[in-house]
Amino acid sequence: MDGFLKNIGQDAKSFAGIFDLIKDLVFIMEVTDQSFRYLFLNKSAYEVLDLEQDIIGKEMHSVLPKGMSTFLMSKYKEVVTTGKPLEFETNMFPSNHEFIGETSLNPIFNAEGNCQYIIAIVRDITERKRYRDELANLAFYDFLTGLPNRRTFEDRLNEAINQAARTNKKVAVMMLDGFNLKKINDTFGHDAGDAAIKEMAFRIRDSVRQNDTVARFGGDEMGIIITNIDSNEMAEDIAKRVLQSFEAPFYYNEHELQLGVGIGVSFYPDHAISKSLLVKNADKALYEAKADGKLEYRIYSDEH
Repeated sequence: MDGFLKNIGQDAKSFAGIFDLIKDLVFIMEVTDQSFRYLFLNKSAYEVLDLEQDIIGKEMHSVLPKGMSTFLMSKYKEVVTTGKPLEFETNMFPSNHEFIGETSLNPIFNAEGNCQYIIAIVRDITERKRYRDELANLAFYDFLTGLPNRRTFEDRLNEAINQAARTNKKVAVMMLDGFNLKKINDTFGHDAGDAAIKEMAFRIRDSVRQNDTVARFGGDEMGIIITNIDSNEMAEDIAKRVLQSFEAPFYYNEHELQLGVGIGVSFYPDHAISKSLLVKNADKALYEAKADGKLEYRIYSDEH
């Protein structure tokens, strides 16, 4: 550390005081052959890492867990080799809480032009990353139910069709529409309507297989993709389970409400080979299923 301070011409106490005012984590590492030795940590670094030992003078690989030290040392070595600054994000879990750091490594050269020290500055971007992930999630998932949205449904349907074409399997597309949602909204308010939609989503999701997709398009309109099936009967069994799940009443604020859905089904490649036509045909079958106002499913037929 004294050599470093001599190089930059600063008093150790004032140097440490300046960096202790910074919220970012600051590390100064000495480059020694293929290892990196801690020369300085600011106050924020000690607090976030919750260190119980003095690590000044110790090498990185003797302080950090093996996986983390291997990853970080590869980054430090890249800086030494290229002589250029490097930025990257790191997942860290000090003190049993999540910490996502945006790390900047900056080389400091000696008189011979070799990288002798590296200053690492780590900024806490945990909240920023969480917010960024939430925005990304909103682009692909429904906010109310947590189900995939129409965009994700279409992407997964395209994948399912391509897979079925390779494996000579079938894909079932189910379009669903609820009963009584408008009546629930008008009678009990939109909070009750939202609760009913979430209950619908739960019952449908609980009736299908783990690898199947249930998506919400808006209101009480939902869709299901049943992949990797050998026969139409496999999908019909799932449609029956969905309908049976709505036989039990739904309770909201001690009021007993009856939910229900109609289901229209189309199959790849029986009824169409394009995703848009599969959805369109399932919609036609849904219209017929709902015509009687009962819990019912209908399979598309080009005879209608």
